[in-house]
Parts: sequence; structure tokens; C-alpha cells
Amino acid sequence: MLRVVRHRGFQICAMNMETAADPQNINIELTVASPRSVELLFSQLSKLVDVARVEIQQRTTTSQQIRA
Repeated sequence: MLRVVRHRGFQICAMNMETAADPQNINIELTVASPRSVELLFSQLSKLVDVARVEIQQRTTTSQQIRA
């Protein structure tokens, strides 16, 4: 997941990980910065086999938050 973020031209500003209600899953929240649209990263993360869901939570002019 981190490799996809880097290869798509995004810089990780913050990362938070927590266990989900289902003990076989974890929630990872990334705050990323890039002049590129976060939809590009959303599309690529959604294609990863181990990623069950991706959602864009917040967008600002300096950073964008995505949850996978």
C-alpha cells in the first residue's frame, strides 16, 4: 500500500492504524499531500487484493485524507 502511494506521486503526512471490529481486518488512515487528485490514489488502492474498502474522508488545499 505504501509503495502504491509513493509511486502515484503522493507524500504521506500522517498514518494511523487500528484494529477493526473484525479481528482479521485493520483500518489504516492516511493523510497525503500531492498536487495530483486524490481520486487517482483512490482508484489504485481500490485495485489492491488485500484492500476491502477505500474512502476519501477530507480534502484541503494542502492535504487529502484517505481511508483504506
